[in-house]
Amino acid sequence: MLFVNSFGCDELLYCTGTLKKSPTFKRKSAVIDGVNKNYSIVETRQFKADTGILNEDMADWFGDVLRSPLVRVVTLRGGSVTVGREVIITDSKTEQTNRAEEMPRFTFTYLYAQRNHNVVELDRTGRVFDHTFDYTFE
Repeated sequence: MLFVNSFGCDELLYCTGTLKKSPTFKRKSAVIDGVNKNYSIVETRQFKADTGILNEDMADWFGDVLRSPLVRVVTLRGGSVTVGREVIITDSKTEQTNRAEEMPRFTFTYLYAQRNHNVVELDRTGRVFDHTFDYTFE
């Protein structure tokens, strides 16, 4: 995640835990010309991320992510970093204890900020033309 910290600078958060995607759908249907049809389908793609184990200083710093007015997804593919869509953090679990044997680990939930959540997520970069064309038309 790329986020704006308390000083107004971009900072990067790398999560080593699990990422879970849970889309939900709201459907409205009606009988149209004698056939029952869905006339409105709204998808909400919700993500739940786990930071992985953090040290105490990083756990304190993680609060900046939760307070940030601008958070974006960052992907790393083939050695190149791509700054992706803006997201909003909707929920977080940030409990910490002072027990020596417990390392801080946080979870947070986020959604795409854009209205349309039906976004194609390719594992590769897209091209306008197939492999038979040269790279002039990318």
